[in-house]
Amino acid sequence: MPCGRISVAVACFVVGMSATAAMAQHEPPKVEMRAVPPPDVAPPTPVQPLVIEAADPAALRSQSLQFVTAFAAASPKLDQLARWVHPICVSVEGLPPDQAAQVEDRVREVAKAVDVGVLKAGCAPNVEIMFTAQPQRLIDSVADTRESLLGYWHRRDRDKLKLVNYPVQSWYTTITVGGADRTGLAFAYAEGGANGASTPAGALSGGEVLEDPDSHTPVGCGESRLTSCLKSALQHVLVVVDTGEVRGQPLGVVADYIAMLTLTQPQSRGDCAVLPSVLDLFNQGCAAGAAAGLSRADAAYLTAFYKANLQDRKVGEEKDIASRMAKILIKAKASPMRASH
Repeated sequence: MPCGRISVAVACFVVGMSATAAMAQHEPPKVEMRAVPPPDVAPPTPVQPLVIEAADPAALRSQSLQFVTAFAAASPKLDQLARWVHPICVSVEGLPPDQAAQVEDRVREVAKAVDVGVLKAGCAPNVEIMFTAQPQRLIDSVADTRESLLGYWHRRDRDKLKLVNYPVQSWYTTITVGGADRTGLAFAYAEGGANGASTPAGALSGGEVLEDPDSHTPVGCGESRLTSCLKSALQHVLVVVDTGEVRGQPLGVVADYIAMLTLTQPQSRGDCAVLPSVLDLFNQGCAAGAAAGLSRADAAYLTAFYKANLQDRKVGEEKDIASRMAKILIKAKASPMRASH
């Protein structure tokens, strides 16, 4: 693939996930980035190996739970963690075609590795990634013309929600999905007509409901302490990248950062992650220790996230993900993972 640049100063990188299949089988991949330097320009100094400090299983279990609880954001409507249940269609705008293809291919590759379906070219995008030198102007336009892409919000929060505060920022639209064997109960609405049969505001095809303040909340099975019989799912993700702020960052690293944002909804964090993560890349005070691409912990988290039972209560979801994540890391014996330029 031809080499290009983000804006005028970001080198082009070829990013590979040599163990994609292993990731889907609970084995975190090794992510290698090889530079494609311009002629007569020496390659950058190699990045030092990334090492997960704790090798003790008990410590890894504790770190995994801390990672999950600090990372994962819950949907406002159900207070549950949302993931993709339908295939994704990725669109990248604002980059030269070769670079846009690199970012799109990387997101698609990571999605496939955790068994998220990926639609072919020509589909209607539900993952929109936009590179721009004027991110606030772009989001102002989105708020004026496609405000539903800002996700779940009350009218009083609109101006605050549309503020661009980060070099790479994401907005999420979520839906409520009923349990596979309890659809009738899950979508018996408290304020419906006879037998809860009326169509609620926000109802979508297939018995799904858009999560917004004006839509009704499905009843589910509130009597259960183990499951809600409902789950939140991602319907659309918008990612906006400030090209001025990411200038100087390898495109491969930025693509991995975007992949994490498109496949799982993170909280806004001030503290550094307890385990190495690419999402510390733009976290002030943590950038020096950020992973140069998807870390072993990031890969383990994504794998665990897409294997866990997300119809559980939030605390149960977090424990399930953390347990699966720890097993992956323990199996890997916390060996160094290299990401070299």
